[in-house]
Amino acid sequence: MNSRTLVVMGYIFNPDGFDWMNIRLTKDNDYTYHHIEEVKKGGKTTVENGAILTEISHRFLHILEAYCPKAYNDLQNVFMTINARMEPPSFELMKEIDQILYDIFYTEKYHISEEDLPIKAWKKFIETRAAYETSRHILRKCLT
Repeated sequence: MNSRTLVVMGYIFNPDGFDWMNIRLTKDNDYTYHHIEEVKKGGKTTVENGAILTEISHRFLHILEAYCPKAYNDLQNVFMTINARMEPPSFELMKEIDQILYDIFYTEKYHISEEDLPIKAWKKFIETRAAYETSRHILRKCLT
């Protein structure tokens, strides 16, 4: 991964402590570059093909890709919209991502349960839900 691309994206999209899945950056949860179109399918490491995710979000997104493609595709579509605008995610897009994550974790919309995932993936699901809850609490304070 070309870290220069991630740095350039930081200047353009100004993540300000949160990734594109609204998960907070911490010393143990650094930013990573996510290829929207996979390298093995011809995707390049460019600003236009990237999403700024933390390590927790990135691992979780790939769990969704394998076990819940509908949720994965819904998030990817928002990432493409953010990239098309070439500016920090708007409040509306942040809310859209929050709704997708809320539905993944707390509703039946995407139908993800412990029985659907291998133990290791379920543990990442729980870890990501905890990071989401903490980040959501902080974001609500910042955005009100």
